[in-house]
Amino acid sequence: MIKVFLITGFLGAGKTTFLKEAFEAFEGMKTGAVVNEFGDVNIDGVILKREGIKLAELTGGSIFCACIKDKFVDSLIEMSKMDLDIMFIEASGLADPASMGNIIEGIKHKTGDVYDYRGSLCIADGDSFMELSNILTAIKAQVEFASAVIINKTDLIGHEKLEKVRAKIKEINPCIPIYGAVRCKLDIRRVIADMEPSPKPPGESINTPENRAETFVVKGQRAVKIHALQDFIKDISGESYRVKGFCITEEGPVRISAAGDAIEFFPWKEEIGETKIVVISAIGFRMMSVILRSIEKNAKGIFTI
Repeated sequence: MIKVFLITGFLGAGKTTFLKEAFEAFEGMKTGAVVNEFGDVNIDGVILKREGIKLAELTGGSIFCACIKDKFVDSLIEMSKMDLDIMFIEASGLADPASMGNIIEGIKHKTGDVYDYRGSLCIADGDSFMELSNILTAIKAQVEFASAVIINKTDLIGHEKLEKVRAKIKEINPCIPIYGAVRCKLDIRRVIADMEPSPKPPGESINTPENRAETFVVKGQRAVKIHALQDFIKDISGESYRVKGFCITEEGPVRISAAGDAIEFFPWKEEIGETKIVVISAIGFRMMSVILRSIEKNAKGIFTI
């Protein structure tokens, strides 16, 4: 049987970082992954690709939304035929996983009993969880249907805030095991081994085409000055849920990861061909204006949208 684990967590919480750590922890085992990117450009898939990992990439919406749910089902059926020991499914940051159990059950006529669904592991951003859990229904659902929660980025918060986050998680899901981590570094094998499917009955996901967030892709062929890139990301990150991608700079290619005020740039050793920066936001037309104004100020003639 293939043990299946769903990985949830809001945009920027550390799901892709967790998968990188999990791939290392389970090195030597036959591992597969389904990576769901909300936008049309799969940044996480580029980061995660490595020899020996069977990877399916799904873009353009949440795997629990009708917009790409059929593709998700097809991917699960196809991967059930592969010789795998373990499979991770990285949901998009806005995913409501309520229907995951129903999906696994619904494809049994095509897959048989090959999948052993072990539950959902939620990655919570310790720095932003309190604020976001009060305004975003999807985050509450991710904790409600989780079998375990990792509070990530504990280095960015003090003990008092950490305890408040723990209490909030327990308020939503009283019986759930909770772990703390920095950059998702912990004993992943132990966390996985202790997981049991959530006793909460599956339900209907709130992910629909009508309530999906807006995504924008900033592109460019020319190198930008690094300080101009930094100013551009600062301008737009506060108005967006998530900013991530790859950029050609005068100092070489970089990978960008931003969620609110948490902005990180990483050197990228591979050639990237062109700049692609994905911006995910709930404000639609206004976000477009923010991006265009910042391009005019920082990267005129270099970036386009």
